[in-house]
Amino acid sequence: MRIPAADLGLMTEHLQSHKGEINKLTRYRELIANPALQAILQSHLQMLQTHTAVMLELINPSRYSHVALPVLSLNEQVTYGSLTPQEQELLLELRSTAKMMGNVNFQSAQMMKDSNVRHVHLQMAYQNSMLQDAYTRLLQQTEGELIPLADMTSQQAVYNKFHVNMRANKDSPY
Repeated sequence: MRIPAADLGLMTEHLQSHKGEINKLTRYRELIANPALQAILQSHLQMLQTHTAVMLELINPSRYSHVALPVLSLNEQVTYGSLTPQEQELLLELRSTAKMMGNVNFQSAQMMKDSNVRHVHLQMAYQNSMLQDAYTRLLQQTEGELIPLADMTSQQAVYNKFHVNMRANKDSPY
Protein backbone atom coordinates (compact mmCIF):
# COMPACT_ATOMS: atom_id res chain seq x y z
CA MET A 1 0.00 0.00 0.00
CA ARG A 2 1.37 3.37 -0.94
CA ILE A 3 1.45 6.20 1.57
CA PRO A 4 1.92 9.93 1.03
CA ALA A 5 5.52 11.09 0.80
CA ALA A 6 4.97 13.52 3.70
CA ASP A 7 3.99 10.62 5.97
CA LEU A 8 7.03 8.61 4.85
CA GLY A 9 9.33 11.55 5.62
CA LEU A 10 7.90 12.04 9.10
CA MET A 11 8.12 8.33 9.92
CA THR A 12 11.69 8.15 8.59
CA GLU A 13 12.62 10.86 11.08
CA HIS A 14 10.73 9.04 13.86
CA LEU A 15 12.48 5.75 13.10
CA GLN A 16 15.88 7.42 13.38
CA SER A 17 14.87 8.96 16.73
CA HIS A 18 13.51 5.64 17.99
CA LYS A 19 16.75 3.86 17.14
CA GLY A 20 18.72 6.40 19.20
CA GLU A 21 16.23 6.30 22.08
CA ILE A 22 16.30 2.49 22.22
CA ASN A 23 20.11 2.56 22.42
CA LYS A 24 20.04 5.25 25.12
CA LEU A 25 17.43 3.45 27.24
CA THR A 26 19.32 0.17 26.93
CA ARG A 27 22.37 1.92 28.42
CA TYR A 28 20.24 3.52 31.16
CA ARG A 29 18.94 0.08 32.14
CA GLU A 30 22.49 -0.85 33.21
CA LEU A 31 22.65 2.18 35.55
CA ILE A 32 19.36 1.57 37.36
CA ALA A 33 18.90 -0.73 40.36
CA ASN A 34 15.49 0.50 41.60
CA PRO A 35 12.93 -2.18 40.60
CA ALA A 36 10.08 0.32 40.08
CA LEU A 37 12.15 2.45 37.73
CA GLN A 38 13.48 -0.69 36.00
CA ALA A 39 9.90 -1.87 35.37
CA ILE A 40 8.76 1.40 33.82
CA LEU A 41 11.95 1.64 31.78
CA GLN A 42 11.31 -1.88 30.44
CA SER A 43 7.80 -0.80 29.40
CA HIS A 44 9.32 2.26 27.73
CA LEU A 45 11.75 0.10 25.75
CA GLN A 46 8.99 -2.31 24.71
CA MET A 47 6.83 0.63 23.64
CA LEU A 48 9.60 2.08 21.47
CA GLN A 49 10.23 -1.31 19.88
CA THR A 50 6.50 -1.75 19.21
CA HIS A 51 6.22 1.75 17.74
CA THR A 52 9.18 0.98 15.48
CA ALA A 53 7.62 -2.29 14.28
CA VAL A 54 4.26 -0.62 13.65
CA MET A 55 5.85 2.22 11.66
CA LEU A 56 7.78 -0.29 9.57
CA GLU A 57 4.51 -2.09 8.87
CA LEU A 58 2.85 1.21 7.89
CA ILE A 59 5.75 1.89 5.51
CA ASN A 60 5.78 -1.64 4.04
CA PRO A 61 4.75 -1.23 0.38
CA SER A 62 3.50 -4.85 0.32
CA ARG A 63 0.95 -4.14 3.06
CA TYR A 64 -2.69 -4.36 2.03
CA SER A 65 -4.50 -4.03 5.35
CA HIS A 66 -5.13 -1.64 8.20
CA VAL A 67 -2.38 -1.43 10.86
CA ALA A 68 -3.28 -1.23 14.54
CA LEU A 69 -1.10 -0.22 17.45
CA PRO A 70 -1.08 -2.85 20.22
CA VAL A 71 -2.17 -1.73 23.68
CA LEU A 72 0.67 -0.56 25.91
CA SER A 73 1.35 -2.99 28.74
CA LEU A 74 2.65 -0.77 31.50
CA ASN A 75 4.72 -2.56 34.14
CA GLU A 76 4.58 -0.71 37.44
CA GLN A 77 5.73 -1.91 40.83
CA VAL A 78 3.60 -1.44 43.93
CA THR A 79 6.67 -0.86 46.10
CA TYR A 80 8.64 2.13 44.92
CA GLY A 81 11.67 2.04 47.20
CA SER A 82 14.14 4.88 47.12
CA LEU A 83 16.15 6.33 44.28
CA THR A 84 19.81 7.21 44.18
CA PRO A 85 20.60 10.76 43.03
CA GLN A 86 21.69 9.31 39.66
CA GLU A 87 18.42 7.36 39.32
CA GLN A 88 16.45 10.51 40.11
CA GLU A 89 18.27 12.37 37.33
CA LEU A 90 17.63 9.49 34.93
CA LEU A 91 13.97 9.41 35.94
CA LEU A 92 13.59 13.10 35.12
CA GLU A 93 15.32 12.53 31.77
CA LEU A 94 13.12 9.52 30.97
CA ARG A 95 9.95 11.43 31.77
CA SER A 96 11.13 14.33 29.63
CA THR A 97 11.87 11.92 26.78
CA ALA A 98 8.37 10.42 26.99
CA LYS A 99 6.83 13.89 27.03
CA MET A 100 8.90 15.10 24.08
CA MET A 101 8.16 12.00 22.01
CA GLY A 102 4.45 12.33 22.79
CA ASN A 103 4.49 15.91 21.57
CA VAL A 104 6.36 14.93 18.41
CA ASN A 105 3.90 12.12 17.68
CA PHE A 106 0.89 14.37 18.25
CA GLN A 107 2.25 17.22 16.11
CA SER A 108 3.30 14.81 13.38
CA ALA A 109 -0.14 13.19 13.38
CA GLN A 110 -1.67 16.59 12.66
CA MET A 111 0.47 16.82 9.50
CA MET A 112 0.00 13.25 8.29
CA LYS A 113 -2.26 12.64 5.29
CA ASP A 114 -3.09 8.93 5.55
CA SER A 115 -5.86 8.35 8.10
CA ASN A 116 -4.41 5.04 9.37
CA VAL A 117 -0.94 6.58 9.81
CA ARG A 118 -2.45 9.62 11.54
CA HIS A 119 -4.59 7.52 13.88
CA VAL A 120 -1.66 5.28 14.88
CA HIS A 121 0.48 8.31 15.69
CA LEU A 122 -2.27 9.81 17.84
CA GLN A 123 -2.36 6.52 19.75
CA MET A 124 1.44 6.60 20.05
CA ALA A 125 1.18 10.10 21.54
CA TYR A 126 -1.35 8.81 24.07
CA GLN A 127 0.92 5.90 25.01
CA ASN A 128 3.80 8.31 25.58
CA SER A 129 1.50 10.33 27.83
CA MET A 130 0.67 7.18 29.84
CA LEU A 131 4.38 6.51 30.23
CA GLN A 132 5.01 10.09 31.32
CA ASP A 133 2.30 9.66 33.97
CA ALA A 134 3.96 6.46 35.24
CA TYR A 135 7.28 8.28 35.61
CA THR A 136 5.51 11.16 37.39
CA ARG A 137 3.84 8.77 39.86
CA LEU A 138 7.25 7.30 40.68
CA LEU A 139 8.70 10.79 41.13
CA GLN A 140 5.88 11.73 43.48
CA GLN A 141 6.15 8.51 45.50
CA THR A 142 9.89 8.99 45.97
CA GLU A 143 9.52 12.71 46.71
CA GLY A 144 11.69 13.51 43.72
CA GLU A 145 9.57 16.38 42.47
CA LEU A 146 8.21 19.54 44.04
CA ILE A 147 4.97 20.82 42.55
CA PRO A 148 3.98 24.14 44.11
CA LEU A 149 0.24 24.56 44.64
CA ALA A 150 -1.66 27.76 43.89
CA ASP A 151 -2.91 29.69 46.89
CA MET A 152 -6.65 29.34 47.58
CA THR A 153 -7.34 33.07 47.11
CA SER A 154 -5.96 33.11 43.56
CA GLN A 155 -7.63 29.86 42.66
CA GLN A 156 -11.01 31.04 44.01
CA ALA A 157 -10.69 34.38 42.18
CA VAL A 158 -10.11 32.68 38.82
CA TYR A 159 -12.95 30.24 39.46
CA ASN A 160 -15.34 33.06 40.37
CA LYS A 161 -14.42 35.17 37.35
CA PHE A 162 -15.00 32.44 34.82
CA HIS A 163 -17.79 30.58 36.58
CA VAL A 164 -19.89 33.76 36.78
CA ASN A 165 -19.12 34.66 33.14
CA MET A 166 -19.97 31.17 31.95
CA ARG A 167 -23.29 31.18 33.78
CA ALA A 168 -24.14 34.66 32.45
CA ASN A 169 -23.32 33.58 28.87
CA LYS A 170 -25.10 30.24 29.14
CA ASP A 171 -28.19 31.53 27.36
CA SER A 172 -26.23 33.63 24.88
CA PRO A 173 -26.19 32.43 21.26
CA TYR A 174 -22.46 33.31 21.10
